[in-house]
Amino acid sequence: LRASRGGNAGPKPKATKKAPKPHERAPKHNPGPRAKADTNDTTADAANDAANDMKPRVDFNKLATSARGETGANKRKLSTAELLAAAEERQRKQRARMAEADGGDEVRIDEWQRAIEKAGGIKKKDDPKLLKKTLKRKERQKKKSSAEWKARIKKQISEQSEAQQKRKDNLAARMT
Repeated sequence: LRASRGGNAGPKPKATKKAPKPHERAPKHNPGPRAKADTNDTTADAANDAANDMKPRVDFNKLATSARGETGANKRKLSTAELLAAAEERQRKQRARMAEADGGDEVRIDEWQRAIEKAGGIKKKDDPKLLKKTLKRKERQKKKSSAEWKARIKKQISEQSEAQQKRKDNLAARMT
């Protein structure tokens, strides 16, 4: 009974070497498809490169438009004020189209298009109400930050003048 619980029951059997698992074995010499690619067949490589260039590149759920030369790096980010002006202009045009006889259909199509883009993950900053709110919040933050900065400058000046006064007092005490 004690022997099965880890007691000293005698010498332990020697461990035998296990056979390597299939994924650990050294591969047999089989050149495979890469050996064909190493040959001097440049026409096939050129054809494959051309075929790959023609395929549209897909990034997540958006199509990359690098083939057309359009890149997002060339566009600069619009400020909140510019976004607000554009949103108000779009809203004004939308109201004008709604007043027309057949303009309501175009407006509904635009609304659906915006809904599809939003569902696709594209953030649209075109709500004038929210943009005004954002603009006011940024202005409040700027005022608060400038007030804190002025207080910091004032504190530094007062500390500097106190240090200078203390130094003058110490020098005067040394002289006497």
